[in-house]
Amino acid sequence: YRTREDLNELFRGLVKAALWVSPIALFEMRMSPQLHNWFYGFIPIDSWDQVVRAGGYRPLGFTRHGLAFVLYFFAATLAAIALRGERKPNGRRVVGLWVAPFLAMITFAFGSLGAALYTMVGIALLLFVPARLQLVVALVAGLFVLSFPYQRWHDTFPTEKFVENARAQADEERAQSLEFRFLNEEMLLERVKMRPIVGWGEFGRANVYDTFSGRRITVRDGAWIIQFGDRGLLGLVWMFGMLVLPLIASVFA
Repeated sequence: YRTREDLNELFRGLVKAALWVSPIALFEMRMSPQLHNWFYGFIPIDSWDQVVRAGGYRPLGFTRHGLAFVLYFFAATLAAIALRGERKPNGRRVVGLWVAPFLAMITFAFGSLGAALYTMVGIALLLFVPARLQLVVALVAGLFVLSFPYQRWHDTFPTEKFVENARAQADEERAQSLEFRFLNEEMLLERVKMRPIVGWGEFGRANVYDTFSGRRITVRDGAWIIQFGDRGLLGLVWMFGMLVLPLIASVFA
């Protein structure tokens, strides 16, 4: 995807696909994530607590986790906003004005605080910030993503302050969820430090297990720690470096 037309085609496909799967999301929000179980005989989550959110359910939509599903709607929402000014040769809009609010509503209904914040920030950037400044903001965010594993490795990231802010600005449930993620990252990092260059590979070897029972006691809930654990520093730099490289090229082009 190298041209404006290429990106428009990509965004149109993303928005159309999100609209097609939106009934699945709405159904599982009301009836609970049962479609995976009905079709395949199992649900790919560790605990049912991961799908209970804000008095409802966080749908799976045939994905491995509800967080993956909600990020798809987040991306489709921003794509719909980006296409708001595009028109077909006959003068009709490529995407109706109702599409972005509808997809944003579904994204917020997932009950995922992180995805909701990403969506609000993304909408604000697209609607109120000039395009050149958008690139700068994206680059700063990308550089923060690259620096985050370094900060966690050296224990310089203020995890306690973030948990306290979540407790003050959101609620106890969200604060506990964030604290749970940080605690698991710390245990997983100690595991990764035994093989930091190439990681532990697949089949759950990067997890931490109870010495006596053999039961897995960690949950890998972040893309960076999953990549770091499986493929080490080489995989981490390869994955996130390749994502940030286009931002650097765009800003300095």
